[in-house]
Amino acid sequence: VVVYFSATWSEPCRLISPVFHDLAKKLTNVIFLEVDVDEIKLLALKFNVSIMPTFVFVKERVLVDQVSRASKDELENKIEKH
Repeated sequence: VVVYFSATWSEPCRLISPVFHDLAKKLTNVIFLEVDVDEIKLLALKFNVSIMPTFVFVKERVLVDQVSRASKDELENKIEKH
């Protein structure tokens, strides 16, 4: 599972969002979720998200990785890794 923590006011989120959504369409074996940190603050707090965008990687209910401000290549590499 890839959880994308975003915010409508964040320019880096606006830039990476199309990449995230394209990967979600392309990689149908991976679950992609997007969380607006202004709408679901408690979830962002639970994962200690303070920088947008932040991507959290969860496997079998366990946090396996987390990256903030990822490039397209870095995001793709993390998804392949997990």
